[in-house]
Amino acid sequence: MSEDLNAPTIDETRQRLAREYGRTQRRLWLAELALSAVALVGVSASGAAVWLREVVAGLTSFPLLQVALFLLIGSAGYGATTWRTGMDWRRRARLAGWAIG
Repeated sequence: MSEDLNAPTIDETRQRLAREYGRTQRRLWLAELALSAVALVGVSASGAAVWLREVVAGLTSFPLLQVALFLLIGSAGYGATTWRTGMDWRRRARLAGWAIG
């Protein structure tokens, strides 16, 4: 009977298998964590989109709120444009069509 002197012992084999098992378990845990994070982000984004759509639909279902929303968005855009260009309040008033004596 010839014995292979380079063959690993039972203890060495057990330790190697335990290390490989531990690495595999960590990889599986990380993969599950990544999948959970992706699912959570997807559900959150989907929920936020549905919520925003419902809010906008609720706001636009009332005519007075439609007008207010339109004026708010329009004035914000107008204010941002004139603020970025550095206009003073008199020039902004003339641009808006207000007659200031």
